[in-house]
Amino acid sequence: MAISVAVLSLTAWIPSANAQAPADAEKPQDIVMEEAPIDALMMGLARLANMNVQIDPKILEKKVGPDGKEIPLPKVRIEWKNITPRQALNALLANYGYQAIDDPKTGVTRITIKDPTAQEPMFSRIIQVKFGSASNLAALVKSSLSPRSQVVADPRTGQLLVVATETDFLNISNLLAKLDVPLKQVLIEAHFMETAKNPKTIKGIDWKGTLEFQNFSFGNGITTGETKTSIPGDSHTTTTTLPGGRTLTQTVTDPMKTTTELSTLLGAGGISADTARGWFPHTAFLSADGVKAVLSFLNTSTDTDYLASPRAVVQDNQRTELAVIRNVPILKQTQAPLTQAGTVPPTIDADYERKVGETVINRVGVTLEVQPKILGDNSVFLDLRPEISGLEQPIRQILNGQISEGQVFIRRSLRTQATVPSGYTLVLGGLLEDQTTKGYTKVPLLGDMPVLGLAFRKDSKERTKRNLLIFVTPTVVSEGDFAPSTSNFLKQKMPEKPDLDEPAWETGAPAGKYRPLF
Repeated sequence: MAISVAVLSLTAWIPSANAQAPADAEKPQDIVMEEAPIDALMMGLARLANMNVQIDPKILEKKVGPDGKEIPLPKVRIEWKNITPRQALNALLANYGYQAIDDPKTGVTRITIKDPTAQEPMFSRIIQVKFGSASNLAALVKSSLSPRSQVVADPRTGQLLVVATETDFLNISNLLAKLDVPLKQVLIEAHFMETAKNPKTIKGIDWKGTLEFQNFSFGNGITTGETKTSIPGDSHTTTTTLPGGRTLTQTVTDPMKTTTELSTLLGAGGISADTARGWFPHTAFLSADGVKAVLSFLNTSTDTDYLASPRAVVQDNQRTELAVIRNVPILKQTQAPLTQAGTVPPTIDADYERKVGETVINRVGVTLEVQPKILGDNSVFLDLRPEISGLEQPIRQILNGQISEGQVFIRRSLRTQATVPSGYTLVLGGLLEDQTTKGYTKVPLLGDMPVLGLAFRKDSKERTKRNLLIFVTPTVVSEGDFAPSTSNFLKQKMPEKPDLDEPAWETGAPAGKYRPLF
């Protein structure tokens, strides 16, 4: 910024009809004025400020002291730096109890004596908010204003309408200069690493299918019976009311009636047998479902490595969520009410957001909620909520005699707060799960025999081990981290696909190296 120096003396200010306003009337400069009467300094500063001024005659009228001598106007010398001429004029007037009143009709400013009991005039100004929220800033600066001054926010344009005195306006300007600043930003880089091992061993012969769920029955289920037929059958009477109101009674007799009576060896129940054919093989009294055995000789091992690296830039003290998830539907069956036409088929709906408390349980995957707060110049306070969720094998339960199945959701999460220097990495761990399961099944007595007992017992071993590590690196972002780029997107015309006449025998095979898609 160019700074000029104005040196004026009493003889330097000579108004002329051809005088032109200085080009730097609104620019701060160094102003030096030699000692001169205050009215001459007023006119000189007004000339520098490109103002039309008129001094009140009350200021210029002669004043006589107690001794009868004339009291001259005070003489003043000015030597100010980096100030505009208008600011210098206002400062000079305020120091000697004067004020400048602008007349918008004539454009002439009148300099007069300030009334000590008069209130400071009000002004209306518009302030454009640059970085913050107009509503939030208006609420903050209202506390520093006098009762007469007001500030109204316009959220649509991001501006502040200020109706205040000059003193209050200066206070608002100073506050906004400190409050309306760009927020710093933080780059959050996260790495999720999960390792899972699941070795399993199954050896031996399992006889559980034969010895645990066998159904035995005595007898071959053949019974004897006697059938009786009565002619005619039973009679029944029906009464019908005709449309005219007359009642018609009819008695109908069935042609015949047939009844069957079953019996066993012990009367109405007990053991049934086919005694007519004796002990023929297909009439054996003891039967079973059959023999079932499962031979197992297998080792399995499953290793799983899961890695996710979400990253995002977030403003200071703002919460953000980084998520790679999928919603597993939970099916719900609703039975419609019965109607005259019969039973309506049930309706099956899919619930993609089943909540338990405030948690959506069927939202599984990797989620990181973080709220950074910059402390000082090089430290970041982190409020972290990382979580990894997934599915496990469904569980079955018997309710009211029916087998019901429910999905199992597994979640591993942390809730912590920590302060980390910018660019350093915070390691979160300890989510270790190690589960060992052993199973042993044998046939009594037979499974305890040496060597031969191997055919009547089964051993199983299984181990599930999971380990989760989370790495979080916060970095304070500076302006130099953003690379400038030039975009011509708005100047480009969207390409149009040409119309091609394809023959009827054109194939729909995928495009290849030597065959374009169109």
